[in-house]
Amino acid sequence: MNMLVRLLWVGCGVGVSTSGLAAEWSSVFTVPVSVGYTDNANLAAGDKKQDESFWRIAPGFGLSAKAPHWNASVGYAYSLEQRSGDASHHDNQHLSAQFDSEVASNLLFLDANATISQQRENVLDAAGFSGQNLRDVYSWTVRPALRHQFANASRAEVAVAEYGVSSSGSNHAGDGMGERVNAGISSGGMLDALRLDLSGNDDRFRYDQPVAAAAANETHSQSAALSATLTVSPRVTPYASYGYERYYDTVASARPSQTYWRAGTMWVPSARTNLDANYGKRFSGETWAFNFRHNMRRFNWSLAYVQDVRTGRQDFVNPESLAIFNSLNDNTSLKAAVPDAAARAALVGLLMQSQGLAPITVLADRRYLDRSLTSNLAYSTAKSNSSLTVYWRDSDANKVSLPWGGGNPAGAGEHIGQKGAGLNWGYRLGVNTSLSAGLGGNIEQEPASGVENRNTYGRLGLSYVLGRHVSGTAEFRRNDRRADDSSRDYTENSILLSLVGTF
Repeated sequence: MNMLVRLLWVGCGVGVSTSGLAAEWSSVFTVPVSVGYTDNANLAAGDKKQDESFWRIAPGFGLSAKAPHWNASVGYAYSLEQRSGDASHHDNQHLSAQFDSEVASNLLFLDANATISQQRENVLDAAGFSGQNLRDVYSWTVRPALRHQFANASRAEVAVAEYGVSSSGSNHAGDGMGERVNAGISSGGMLDALRLDLSGNDDRFRYDQPVAAAAANETHSQSAALSATLTVSPRVTPYASYGYERYYDTVASARPSQTYWRAGTMWVPSARTNLDANYGKRFSGETWAFNFRHNMRRFNWSLAYVQDVRTGRQDFVNPESLAIFNSLNDNTSLKAAVPDAAARAALVGLLMQSQGLAPITVLADRRYLDRSLTSNLAYSTAKSNSSLTVYWRDSDANKVSLPWGGGNPAGAGEHIGQKGAGLNWGYRLGVNTSLSAGLGGNIEQEPASGVENRNTYGRLGLSYVLGRHVSGTAEFRRNDRRADDSSRDYTENSILLSLVGTF
């Protein structure tokens, strides 16, 4: 972590020295204090349940700066918890840091980001407030780039990124460091309504620990593509791309390489409605996707299907994903509707699925075919806001023909299916008081092992502004799981009372 901090400060120093102008700074400091009770701290079945009370303090700060040639933001929180059934303290950290700078005008750029987050170590196992099955995930990226925007709107860029992922817990299969090289050139407005883009990528990642029976532990991918976009009218924009991709992973026995193509259209029939749909073929088979959105004054609806070959580490080192997640997660309306941070993060993840950016914590760190269908309905009034999210997701490593070199007879973690729905509602009772509720459920399946979990949850919360700098919340939650093995069934009821000081 010290290295991450040093990198961010070095980057900030470069940005400040080149701007020659003072930055516009803003900051916030928060001190949440919580007490709670659960009747099933260990998420066990029947008479094996153990009740616990706890207290938690989680001081944190947010700092941001905007200058003509650089922007920076850091959000950090440290949580310390004491439980009645455990003599030792428990702590964790949350970090989201982003830095973007223009070192030399219209030529040299430097971006960096770092995160600390908590993820389930095994997606099919529960994670209660006691922290079992949770691991800390640390990620960082430093990305210098040569980028030039020409007068005719054409653009050229070459970027080299160094990135890394590490984690706590017992599963370190995805830990390691990598390098990514991206290059591209765009015709911009040179060809009137036709825009051409030529791009190439090279991504290499080295694992810290041996994977399967491989002699070396490295994944390597390369791709190149030519894309064309034609503006037929302000409402219709067809596009197509043709390229070549190659994967040669030392952790896998198969090395697919093949040309691929994709064609689609963006259609905007009105200012409120848009549709983007495409179809293509690549080494994993046929691929298609669509993204439909319809916005009204109080009502919004989105429906999206996304299909891609991915790895579990991609979202941790993707600055675009991190920026979108943080923006949605900090949305004031969403915070009012879903005050619980964990529930809000899960909802944001579902919303991001429609853009192909949803964080994923399933599978060993292999390539897998990820398919998801997500629908989100949102309705708001002057005093209330509500949302309904329905989703289906299938993550299958076997479909991309990359079996482990050492074999995995059980097929554990190679194919996971998820489907579910969640309803969230918030209502402003008065100037200082708001009510929130949530109800939902999901089904998690691992076909190879026959494991299936059916989860339902409900929550009810009350928020109150006590003063200019202090607010409070009270929340009741119930979780229920019915598994294929009754020994993994559990129910949990919990109460959480919190006070948050903001300065």
